[in-house]
Amino acid sequence: MGLLGAISFSFALLSVTQIHECNAQVCKILSAVPITASSVQVKWQQYSAATSYILDTRQINSTDTAPIVLVVSSGQGLEKTVQGLKPGTQYNVTLKAINFFFVECVTSVLVTTVPDTSQILDGSSPTSTSISLRWSAVPSAQYYTLEVYSQTTGKMLNFNITNTSAVVQNLQQSTNYDCYVTTVNQAGKGDRSKVRTITTCE
Repeated sequence: MGLLGAISFSFALLSVTQIHECNAQVCKILSAVPITASSVQVKWQQYSAATSYILDTRQINSTDTAPIVLVVSSGQGLEKTVQGLKPGTQYNVTLKAINFFFVECVTSVLVTTVPDTSQILDGSSPTSTSISLRWSAVPSAQYYTLEVYSQTTGKMLNFNITNTSAVVQNLQQSTNYDCYVTTVNQAGKGDRSKVRTITTCE
């Protein structure tokens, strides 16, 4: 084989190697994280041949809910916030890497939004050392975290509760307590409720 033939062979081998490496590249969603009860932030790995990306978000086991489809050009970054979702709901997020009019690769992940916010409906002090609270039910919550903060001592009490009411005992009399409820599911915590301040009786 002459010098020219060797160069041509080496160039052809290099070309085949580059094509193989290019074809070996895959789409990859790096993370899909719920931000609020109605939004998820999606980040993905760059696909070198992509001129744009399509994010297609569809509710699992639902045919009457329209998908949310976002188009992101390659110059707009590698992350996007998908909004308008339902609280405490599972979605399939599909990423498509587009090279002009052709789909180069496709990948999907499942993500669940955090539950909606619960609010404290009423509160009272049945005894001088206890308070009673009741809050709104959220269907997608697995349990509720009740926080009771003493304005006098600065101490915070935390309770994980599966129902929608609780009596907190062994408190100080004639003391203001700031109370909050937070919904929780497998995806994380929803937003904290508005504060309800209750004063124990004398």
